[in-house]
Amino acid sequence: MSRLAPRVRVARVVSVRARRASARVRASSADAPSSAARVASLRAILGLDDRALQQLDHTVEGRAVRDDVPLSVLTERVYALSSALPRACARHAFELAVERPGLLTLDTSATRAAIERAANALGGAEQLERLCAECAPAFAHLLWRVGAREGTLADCERPLRDWAAGEVGWHRVFTQRIASEWGYLLMLGRMETSVMAGKGVVYRNVKTGESVAFRKSADFGARAAAAAAATDVRR
Repeated sequence: MSRLAPRVRVARVVSVRARRASARVRASSADAPSSAARVASLRAILGLDDRALQQLDHTVEGRAVRDDVPLSVLTERVYALSSALPRACARHAFELAVERPGLLTLDTSATRAAIERAANALGGAEQLERLCAECAPAFAHLLWRVGAREGTLADCERPLRDWAAGEVGWHRVFTQRIASEWGYLLMLGRMETSVMAGKGVVYRNVKTGESVAFRKSADFGARAAAAAAATDVRR
């Protein structure tokens, strides 16, 4: 079986979501733009939380997915995307669609062709799996540009090229504002954290060891305030 063949588990997930969404469509005018029923169906089909739903508003394609694409067509396109992806990518299909909603503007044959082109350009299905598993939001941009838009890797921004080559961590794609804040927060939620003296909570790329970001911990803030007060007393 080809590594790009349909995957039963993901197909089952999409099928369940499709049945739930179809029930909503039958019960109301769920295809009406911005209707509560349509939003509920979109959440079911794409597995959207509030932040992911807001992310769709940031692009023309995302707004089209949110407001214009019939739910039955949207369900078919989600299924086509998840079925055509390699095994390790298929479970990230919904993340790819939220980060690059343009992927859901492609019909079944165009989706398969886009994934085949991306695989050829990036080094095969195993490379697609590696990149998608490492950072689905960043991979979505490669799939869109190299696969759907028929560009080349050389046409992409340097951080995206370097990440695809394994030369830098995925966070470079976000710091250069190529991928979205939604995707960045999604990835941060999956990172290991550690408390480092003087720097609060540090997020690290487990593979490369590079720091991604840090936020000041409450304990560190309290210690800093206490130290400042002690200094004032000594003065």
